[in-house]
Amino acid sequence: MEDVEFDQLKKLSGQLEAKKNEIVYRVRCDVSAEKTKADDWVRKLFGLAEEIDTSGVIAKQAWERALRHTPPGKQDGFGDRLSWAALLEKLPEKAELHIISQDGDFAGELEREQIHPYLNYEWAKKKGGKLKLWKRASQFLAARFPDARNAIEIERTLLIERLETSPNFAATHGIIAEFSELSNLSPSLAKRLASAILNNSQINWIHDDADVKKFITDFLAQYGSVIDAAQEAELQTLIQPPPPPSLPQEEPVSES
Repeated sequence: MEDVEFDQLKKLSGQLEAKKNEIVYRVRCDVSAEKTKADDWVRKLFGLAEEIDTSGVIAKQAWERALRHTPPGKQDGFGDRLSWAALLEKLPEKAELHIISQDGDFAGELEREQIHPYLNYEWAKKKGGKLKLWKRASQFLAARFPDARNAIEIERTLLIERLETSPNFAATHGIIAEFSELSNLSPSLAKRLASAILNNSQINWIHDDADVKKFITDFLAQYGSVIDAAQEAELQTLIQPPPPPSLPQEEPVSES
């Protein structure tokens, strides 16, 4: 005796297996062609990175560290020491450095979750900045971007930080251009972006430029009801057309 529901179940099982194979094939193709979201983010990271020339003085410093067994690195290993010497040489004063490494070469001998004390001392003395070790990227992202729900929101946070510290008009225009669209802003990020716009003195000078005005207009259209009323009012004033020039009043003609 045939069971109709069992036959339907077998049919659905076959369809499920076919769909699974289709997905697996598509994912493998995307991985081979470097079309995954992870590939996109890696390309973005490399696009933001600045290459450091490690020849000459930097290589010599790294080699000397290896001979002395000065951290970071194992015994007389060269790679980590070359990276460290390059960072010491090229990063600006007061730089805040985050190292993500699980192999322990940057960790202390006793406190394996903490940066090596010598590296911490060296960075503070030579750069005057803060140094932090993270075992996994997820730990860094969770601590650095506690309000971020996804990678796109992290990207938006970084853009907002750059807008807050933009050094010139060209940089401000460039940052605004990178906000290709304004989705994925949490209420807290929307308020922070509003503050960044209002507190960036350059925007007050170039708020009539087409790209800046469109950026503020689009932002208000999406988040005007989310940000504070005072912020919304101030932003509205930036995009209002300038008042028409007042015409000189004619002096009354007196009859003689």
